[in-house]
Amino acid sequence: MTESRNEPKSNVEWRHWGEHDPLYGVMSVLGKSRTNKSPWTEDDFYASATSEFAVNFRNWERYGVVRDAVVEIGCGAGRMTRCLQTVFDAVEACDVSEGMLELVRKNCDPLKVRTHQTSGREIPLPDCSVTAAYSTIVFQHFDSPEVGYGYFEEIFRSMKPGGTFMINLPWHQYPNAPIQFPYRLANSVARGYETVVNAFKRALLRMGPTVTRTRIGNRLSELMAATSYDFQATIRRLEAIGFIDIEVAVYYVPIEGRHHPFFFGRKP
Repeated sequence: MTESRNEPKSNVEWRHWGEHDPLYGVMSVLGKSRTNKSPWTEDDFYASATSEFAVNFRNWERYGVVRDAVVEIGCGAGRMTRCLQTVFDAVEACDVSEGMLELVRKNCDPLKVRTHQTSGREIPLPDCSVTAAYSTIVFQHFDSPEVGYGYFEEIFRSMKPGGTFMINLPWHQYPNAPIQFPYRLANSVARGYETVVNAFKRALLRMGPTVTRTRIGNRLSELMAATSYDFQATIRRLEAIGFIDIEVAVYYVPIEGRHHPFFFGRKP
């Protein structure tokens, strides 16, 4: 798929990861890239998802989930896809990188999993065709929250009534903090810095391997775009789209050494 003006700018880096180091692109654990002495093996990479997904799905079951068909946004190399196929009858795995999708087709059950290369904005499925939507460590790498909100609109469109989503969505505010200004200011500074760094990095990626294989180019290409979501604004957007019963769960993910916030919602 060639680059389009309508695509998110972040697509260039994810296609780069898909071609050069898809496992590390999905799970950027220190010391696990192909340039390190102990890079990810496929066996270790996929095994690393088992306990993490078990916690995720336990929370999803507690909230409520119909196990017919799930769309996974940003499936990457299929780390979570292999887990989803064990609990859903069908998995629609979407990603912008053909290199990532090749690994999904290689390592997942072809009778249960279908792959879709997308532009990074749409879910290429008919209206009301799935009963669930799932994504983790993906929405944080979009260029802006608006790309993420666009995906929520696509989830609502493609989901059957009664369907639910479980989406990992980092926020940059503490919802109960009495004073929000410090968090807003810190986020604005961080986003401004990342905008400049990512623009420079993407320019290097477009120059090709002659540049990215240099010491500086390789180091810069390992940086990943990051964004976060205004908590109150996100709740309002989800409600405006039409979702109900919106909930948030935050829990610790050992392999990353940090907490992940997950948003849940239901289509009436």
